[in-house]
Amino acid sequence: MPFFDAFPQVPYDITGNQYAQYQRVTNITFRVGIIKSVISNIGSYFVHTISDTETPDILAEHVYDNPEAYWIILYANDIYDPHYDWPLNNRDFRQHIIDKYGSIAIAKTTPHHYEKIISRHESRTGIITVKRININEANVASQLSPIVADTPYDNYAQMAEYAEETINMGDDRTVLEVIERSTTTNYDYEHELNESKREIKIIKAEYYSQIMAEFNDMTNQRINPHLRRLY
Repeated sequence: MPFFDAFPQVPYDITGNQYAQYQRVTNITFRVGIIKSVISNIGSYFVHTISDTETPDILAEHVYDNPEAYWIILYANDIYDPHYDWPLNNRDFRQHIIDKYGSIAIAKTTPHHYEKIISRHESRTGIITVKRININEANVASQLSPIVADTPYDNYAQMAEYAEETINMGDDRTVLEVIERSTTTNYDYEHELNESKREIKIIKAEYYSQIMAEFNDMTNQRINPHLRRLY
């Protein structure tokens, strides 16, 4: 049975005028929360990286042997809009770029933002830390009043492309600090944003029967201590 077929129906005014005409429609605001003990237990799920060809229903078919169980995957990852919150495949991503920026070429040559990248390599531990800071293209401080015109202000135009310095921390410890500048294009920004959606949590199949049993209890309007209704 499709997931939304189990949702309760409510009367809805389809005209909005003085003489209302009601139709029974699915209450899409009805929500159920997955069992807290399941989503809070690190052993109850595994981390999955979504491939370019996977959709929620394809994953649900693979994990739960039921494509209609896609809602479990969506709810476990707080995904409310599968179209925008799920990573786009390569074809749809390219079309999204064209629709938003006009062409792939334009997106790849127009900047979205500028960054100052600070990398520090600690000699004794070998630990490397990287900090990225958004900066402006031009020196904004010089455009302000003379009182603050000399205030140091990082900006892309005046930064060196690459600079490094070895800092003596004492006790035979040194830190190699490297400072670089970087331009993130609109294409790079959109690509990173899309890729950030690929890693999700998948509740293990062994919990499927329990979740469905309690979901059925909830949609049948019986009180259940493990699930909550959100409006």
